[in-house]
Amino acid sequence: MGYFNVKFRPDMINGDTTQLVADNGDQAAFATNDVLFDWHAIDIPKGSARVQGITVVMNGSNGNRQSERDIQFVFAKSINGVAPPTLGVVNATASALGTQNHIIGAFTVDSSVITGLDSYSVLGACAGPAPANGLHLPVLEGEESTTQKGFQTIYVGGIISGAVNFDTNVLANGAIDASADLANTIVVDQVDARKVFAVGDLAYVRGTDTQVPGVITKVEQLKLTFSETNSTVDAADNIEILNATPIKITLHFQD
Repeated sequence: MGYFNVKFRPDMINGDTTQLVADNGDQAAFATNDVLFDWHAIDIPKGSARVQGITVVMNGSNGNRQSERDIQFVFAKSINGVAPPTLGVVNATASALGTQNHIIGAFTVDSSVITGLDSYSVLGACAGPAPANGLHLPVLEGEESTTQKGFQTIYVGGIISGAVNFDTNVLANGAIDASADLANTIVVDQVDARKVFAVGDLAYVRGTDTQVPGVITKVEQLKLTFSETNSTVDAADNIEILNATPIKITLHFQD
């Protein structure tokens, strides 16, 4: 018997920036029972594994911590190699059509803050009796992974229980011209980028459904550095830079 952690950050834009911010810059707030993120596949060792706890790091809005909401986590598996159908469009109601036979577990993380910091929140839950956010957490088992021998694939989805939004007000300081610059940095202003982005995050430009190439490798107050040069994304001065991965999740397992 042992313990292990699985960390992931779901892409909440996934090619459609309007899921987080309207093209004109208006907020696109999530509502109660909206899909927070669609299925994200994780691989864990084969066999039954019990969720012992979860830690959630959730960004604020415009660099400021926002009101915390309960988050419903849903777990699913493939059936005969077929992944579960979509939970629904992110930032819209969870239609979840045809998913019933795929579901293998669920629980809700209470909005009580473990750590409330200036620009983001840390939420969590653990197995065991209340108080201390104790929950009866599920035992999960999925189908064998198609990419890793000795592992199984579990799908994780999220549903929000109240209004949240993930606008940033981190703005490009100067036009982004991919064809001319071929740079791997974006100079920014307004909100301190360190309040919004972290190493490993994915970024988009508001109104452009193509991801800025690569992942973020360095975050400074007024500059973002990426793992790849930008050859595809152009943007005007003062356009908002969006974080596609504003939620970081760690699942704590016992096998």
